[in-house]
Amino acid sequence: MKVVSAAGVLYKQGNEAMRQGFVILDLEWGNIRVGLDWSTRWRSLDIDTAKLSFGYADGGVNILRLRLNPTYFLKVQEAGLEAATTLKDIKGASKRLCNVGIAYKELGEFKTAIQHYEQALPLAQQIQDKETEAALFSNLGVAYEILGEPLKSMDFFERAITLAHLTHNSRSEGISWCNLGNAHAALKQFDRAISCFEKAVGISGSIGDRHAVSIALGNLGTAACDLDNFEAAVAYQTQALEIARELGDKRAEGVILSNLGKAYAGLERAEEAIEYYVQALDLARRTGDRRGEGRRLKRLGDIHLRIGFEAEAANYFTASLAILDEVEPSKAIYVRESLKKLGHN
Repeated sequence: MKVVSAAGVLYKQGNEAMRQGFVILDLEWGNIRVGLDWSTRWRSLDIDTAKLSFGYADGGVNILRLRLNPTYFLKVQEAGLEAATTLKDIKGASKRLCNVGIAYKELGEFKTAIQHYEQALPLAQQIQDKETEAALFSNLGVAYEILGEPLKSMDFFERAITLAHLTHNSRSEGISWCNLGNAHAALKQFDRAISCFEKAVGISGSIGDRHAVSIALGNLGTAACDLDNFEAAVAYQTQALEIARELGDKRAEGVILSNLGKAYAGLERAEEAIEYYVQALDLARRTGDRRGEGRRLKRLGDIHLRIGFEAEAANYFTASLAILDEVEPSKAIYVRESLKKLGHN
């Protein structure tokens, strides 16, 4: 547990310390996994075991989330939630509920995620834990934006930004600006989205939060792509990819590879686009990213359709629809339309 906590402390320091945190976590992963499994299994044994289980769920939670697949992360956080309840730790319970929600979000179960965030919010407000409250507002916004309600999500993001700024929580503020940019992009307000992403890069960069900078750069690349500025999109995504690989963040790497595929498709370089999409799809499957898997299958369908391979396109769209119908219905609509155009009902 101490190693996980130490890696988490390094992660929060940013820059080179953040990278060292990942190095320590990876070097000690065998021992950490044994401790995680044991404390999760025996969390109800006694108070000392509950404390150990809670410590694993709480210490280094941000860095652990980037290494664990969502199913395993959920298991650890649920054990921590049970331990926090045993220990009568309201702050710990609200944080664990938030992270259980994040795990469900990454598994594509957005309504379940929202339920956990809403359970956590009054607990955080009861003890005036503004840090957790801001995180919950931001995560509620993410869930609603994914569910196709960007206007509702904006209200949550703006509340998160206000709270984070008032409490001088630059980490949370940078992430929330990035999330607000995504909501603007969903409404095709690309100039506003770019402004938000640039603020996110500046704020996150000022504290050395390389992970958040990578995400914001990737989003700048996506916005550039939406504006048909494909060369700029490649440049932004390449910068983002370098950071994600430096940190060993496979989920972020998968998102960026997919976005590079989209940029190369825009440049009419189909072979390179397909190569990036295939790499991204492989990472989505390896990391348990169901939403990412569905989206990348759709993009493979799009590019195969563009170059005239209709049968292959239909296969990719069918596989995509099976996933997106379950985890992201708002995107499934477009896949279904593509299949109808190909004569598949």
